[in-house]
Amino acid sequence: MRLNRAATVEMNPEEESASMRRQMHSLGELLSCLPVTIMIYDGIEADDVMAYIATTLRKENEKVILMSSDKDFLQLVNKDVSVYSPSKKKIYNIDEVVEEFGIHPHNFINFRMVDGDKSDNVGGVNGLGLKTILKSFPILTEAEVHSTESMVDYIKSLPKPTKAHGLFLDNLEICERNRRLMQLSEPEFSGNLRMKIMDRYNEPTVKFDKQSFLRYGLKDKVIDGFKDINDWLKSTFSHISKF
Repeated sequence: MRLNRAATVEMNPEEESASMRRQMHSLGELLSCLPVTIMIYDGIEADDVMAYIATTLRKENEKVILMSSDKDFLQLVNKDVSVYSPSKKKIYNIDEVVEEFGIHPHNFINFRMVDGDKSDNVGGVNGLGLKTILKSFPILTEAEVHSTESMVDYIKSLPKPTKAHGLFLDNLEICERNRRLMQLSEPEFSGNLRMKIMDRYNEPTVKFDKQSFLRYGLKDKVIDGFKDINDWLKSTFSHISKF
């Protein structure tokens, strides 16, 4: 179900807030009927929870697919973690990240910290786009993990650093700020919250309640968006629930 942020009906802030709450409530009703685990925590972003599960809670050699169009998740891609972009309808493994961006996912955070993120109002270093970063720091194509410090060391090893290298050195504070804001490999939240997430993650998956799902789906007209709801349910959840 899609939250309707593009409604043509004009609403004041109170009406819009009430509408969003109703839609979120309806979404919660639907999800509670499916064999999925719902996590809701105050004061933390969903991407941090997703990253914590993918990097810390998953079992050894367990395969993980993160679904998001946010490029920040590409920094987590490795032999066991992939990212599915619903907007591009594409799964990113290591080779796909390197092919599209020219940067190894192990070093994707180094690109992001320089480039910034306009959608989140995180400014990058002006004058350093993807092509310039690739030309200036070919070490980012490597699987070896690099840091801001190793990028500085790389510049120092060059006989003749370029203007782009000077821009990078002049904006180290911006880069380090962005790294702290955008890195997902080490989520910053309390040990108590980590325990709550781990306990929730380890709970048995809830059973599928088909009757309630269809009832809520009909009420909110969500089922109208599926060509065949039964085929979708079976193809999506048959590996963890009986249909």
